[in-house]
Amino acid sequence: MKNLSCDALIIGAGLAGASSAYALARRGATVIVCEAAGDVAQRASGNRFGLMMPYLSDRPSTFEHLYSAGFSFSRSLLTGPLSSRNILRATGGVQLPTTPRLARLLESSTAIRAPLSVARLDAVQTADATGVPISSPSFHVPSAGYVSPPLFVGSMLSGASVRLGERVIDLRRSQSHWAVRLASGDTVQASYVVVSAAYESPCLTQLQWLPLEPIRGQTVSLSPSRISEKLRALVCFDGYLTPAEDGSHLLGAHYRHNDLRQLPCKEDTSEILQRCQRWLPELHLSPQSVQSSRVCFRTSTFDRLPYIGPVPDMTAMLAEAAAYQPGTDLLAKIGAPLEHDIFATVGHGSRGLLSCPIGGEIIARLIAKEPLAELEEIAAACSPLRLVGRILKRPQEREAGDARRT
Repeated sequence: MKNLSCDALIIGAGLAGASSAYALARRGATVIVCEAAGDVAQRASGNRFGLMMPYLSDRPSTFEHLYSAGFSFSRSLLTGPLSSRNILRATGGVQLPTTPRLARLLESSTAIRAPLSVARLDAVQTADATGVPISSPSFHVPSAGYVSPPLFVGSMLSGASVRLGERVIDLRRSQSHWAVRLASGDTVQASYVVVSAAYESPCLTQLQWLPLEPIRGQTVSLSPSRISEKLRALVCFDGYLTPAEDGSHLLGAHYRHNDLRQLPCKEDTSEILQRCQRWLPELHLSPQSVQSSRVCFRTSTFDRLPYIGPVPDMTAMLAEAAAYQPGTDLLAKIGAPLEHDIFATVGHGSRGLLSCPIGGEIIARLIAKEPLAELEEIAAACSPLRLVGRILKRPQEREAGDARRT
């Protein structure tokens, strides 16, 4: 058994954990990353490719702000410090108008809020941009592309000590540090802990109150057809299709709530393929094109924004709240005490390539006591503290509020 020490212990070696490790290591921190699986990027971060496509909107919103800033931040890493790793396939991309919101936006003349240029194309222009016949208008994002998440994760972990097959089984706070007990019997003394264990994060006592949902997703690898092999840009619809690479397109992605099946199923593969055939019939991708399928579980939150930031001591707050009469403004009475030096970056859903790197930067600035500056608004919107008022409400009050909203 070993007794180890570090500035920051990170739990989870997916995109979220690797992003925090990278941002902290760049500041000179010693970082240990513990991953329960036998390798890094084994869950949602293990998909063969992931999208680098900004959120398209014509009006400001929390989603637009987070994902526009996240797109710029991630792209700056991939084209700057990590450019030598060739992680980003900068093919450009088109988004087809598959929702009423996108259809209205495509027909509108208002400017699109996006970090880099976006153009509205007719069907002929869409075919020119992608290299294949597509009979739909689209948004064209020249700065979009796709990424190998495992390669991204591995590159960001290069400055950390990574312990694979190592589960954290206990966290205890002493006067000045965290004492972390590992399944191997080793212990780690860490000044800070960052939890990025996706939907398993609530297995830790300090986060057991955190509401997270695993969302089953399935992707499919396809052999290219004579026409689809000419595709030279990412295509997004109510799914996505990458250009063929090493003899295979990646087609995604199916999402299903309340489904914990670990293995791919034929009906999901069929549904994903039918979406592709509906929007891209000219590519002639058929069931005979299917090479393989993969299942992963993304982690979602109640409002679809990730949790990024310091962890509140919800156990102590709930105990204190029990002493007050119904109708009391509990948040005003109790405030929001924090656990000492423990942070979370979880719940990144299907846009983790945009939110994880900027989330890691927020965590690193908080730990390093640096100003959040341009990230302050995003940090406030994504903070786990936004849950305090919701959770402190007694169950009957919460249900009554939900009934009023519906």
